[in-house]
Amino acid sequence: MKSLDASNKIVGFDIDLATALCKQMQAECTFTNHAFDSLIPALKFRKYDAVISGMDITPERSKQVAFSNPYYAKLRAGDCQKRHL
Repeated sequence: MKSLDASNKIVGFDIDLATALCKQMQAECTFTNHAFDSLIPALKFRKYDAVISGMDITPERSKQVAFSNPYYAKLRAGDCQKRHL
């Protein structure tokens, strides 16, 4: 997840992950904050190279852009069952 710190810098798990990926690829990456509904159109017009942060994979979105494998899953309390060791 991402959020903004006191100086409006984007911070959070997704940014930390993307920073690590950029370092691994030896790529210079820039992170910007944009309205959610602009992300897919901007990807299609190559304004961005990638989107990270909170975009669930859906059949409709998959028809428009390519997705990586999910890197985390959301679970609700009722989705899990307690198991004993």
